[in-house]
Amino acid sequence: MTMPYVVGPPVRLPTDFFGRARQTRQFYETLAGAQTQCVSVLGLRRAGKTSFMQYVAHPEVMAAYLPDAARYTMIYVDVSACRTAADFYGRLYHKLIGGLSPAPAGVARSPRTADAYAVESLLYEYRGRRVVLFLDEFDQLRTANFGDEFMTELRALAGVWDYELAYVTASYWDLYRLGNFVGLPPTSPFYNIFFPTPIYLSGLSPAELEELVRVPARRVGVAATDEDVAFVRHHAGTLPFFVQAVAAIWLNHKLQGRRPDEREVTQRLVSEMWPYYEQWWRTFSDVERDTLVAVAQEKPVERLPYSGPEVAAAVERLRNYGVISQTGNRLWADSALLTHWLQEFTGRTRRAANGAGSHGRPETPNDQVPAGPDVEQLLARIAAAGRRVAPAAVAAGGPTVDGGAAMRHTLAAALRAESVDLAEDDVLPATGGDLLAYADDRSAILIGCDVWRGQKELLRQAQRMIEQLVPGMGAVLIYFADPAQVALVAQAVMQAMPHQAGFVGLKARSPGRLDCRIRLPGAAAEAGLTILLPAG
Repeated sequence: MTMPYVVGPPVRLPTDFFGRARQTRQFYETLAGAQTQCVSVLGLRRAGKTSFMQYVAHPEVMAAYLPDAARYTMIYVDVSACRTAADFYGRLYHKLIGGLSPAPAGVARSPRTADAYAVESLLYEYRGRRVVLFLDEFDQLRTANFGDEFMTELRALAGVWDYELAYVTASYWDLYRLGNFVGLPPTSPFYNIFFPTPIYLSGLSPAELEELVRVPARRVGVAATDEDVAFVRHHAGTLPFFVQAVAAIWLNHKLQGRRPDEREVTQRLVSEMWPYYEQWWRTFSDVERDTLVAVAQEKPVERLPYSGPEVAAAVERLRNYGVISQTGNRLWADSALLTHWLQEFTGRTRRAANGAGSHGRPETPNDQVPAGPDVEQLLARIAAAGRRVAPAAVAAGGPTVDGGAAMRHTLAAALRAESVDLAEDDVLPATGGDLLAYADDRSAILIGCDVWRGQKELLRQAQRMIEQLVPGMGAVLIYFADPAQVALVAQAVMQAMPHQAGFVGLKARSPGRLDCRIRLPGAAAEAGLTILLPAG
């Protein structure tokens, strides 16, 4: 038998693509207006973002939705294959050449370095056509060597009146979070070129899911009953990848004349899907994680230790991503597989928190984060010093040619004014320029400071400080931000820190402060890393 379900690779043929009718209409309505517009496609890993892009860019689908489909040139670039902006522009330049007629004699189309200017020069040759650039895995901006200037260049390319260029980005992170990560201010005109309502790839509708189960099975001579469809829906949920994974197992059993063993299917697929669920978990915020667990355990989310708007926003995001479903006031986890995974994962987490190490042994005293009234008092004094420095640091705009030395010296003076015992100046070069403070019991805390420059810079600086720590030390990173943006920066810090190498979990959080547990490189020990956002 030829397997009729596509499990794993992106769906390439329109005949194998099921559902997403609402999102497809939204896509073409945004694209085909009097002026083409940029649009953001949002979805979890394995939500089908690449398949959706290939589907809407297929000539047969374009012809069904666009009266002038020949006017459109669809170009796909996988941003995850690009490590730098130069890589991106090089790939885009060659794809643009592929859509043009051969160059006239004497016209060169091979610049030494492909950059935004070289791409712009080619786009002028697309006058009268609409170029739609699909940017898949746009989250790559968070890990590769891209900066805020890259997004500014994209904005400039799309703003030229001599040709029509629209971007279709696909990512989990919304554009504001990505922009914040690379240091793009929330007022950047980059966001203005995008249609304000993103396209969420949430779960399939009941009719779409039923079609996805029945039609492929029918192609190999199997008729799926209502009970069969319900079995797949119960275990898989409504996201297409998981539906096809469960349907493939069901179909193999159906052809053998037997019903799948539910326990066997659950154990097998929870194990196989573990990496995807775990990646989801890492990208969720604390409130989203706690909301999901409460929903899966059928507990009221109103009792969670967050404000009503925070919980409501988390519920809305989880619904948009197809993780939870809602009927009336009732919420439930979208799939039995996800519920079982949550039970196993949170069970492991509780056992680890109760003292079981990675090999089931109690952790040694060296694993404990230094704590005590003296350390807490020192942190309070550091925070007070940060509040002294904040207005001047924000006004100065951050480090200049002195690499931030002036800011550190200002902070050092404020720390001494708060009776913080600092190491002598000759210790500073050994700590990468950071300050070193001592608690009453001589516990050492490394202190770094900077103005807020995005999540990527946060992770870079946190890693630099962590690499200097030894058991018994802690670290504090002080970030100065415009008071009007402190809440946004705090959210960005919360989103970014779980992606830090060695991140174990949160110890506590309060307004303007986040306490993290970090496992030290090459040591069976943890250290505390505190992020402070002082408001002057």
